[in-house]
Amino acid sequence: MSTRTEKTFDCVEMKNQLQAAMERRYAGLTDEERREAMNRYLETSDDPVARKWRALASRETTIR
Repeated sequence: MSTRTEKTFDCVEMKNQLQAAMERRYAGLTDEERREAMNRYLETSDDPVARKWRALASRETTIR
């Protein structure tokens, strides 16, 4: 018999909140301006995702 555990984390809700925040952050920008702003963020942020992006981008350029 299995017992159901109540969820304490909803990944779909988190995704929706993050997408809404990004939409607000980049509202009014053209697609090119959005790309530039995102690249600037990824190049300068200490966020774990940005650090991983830089590591992968660096690795990709050394492979070529």
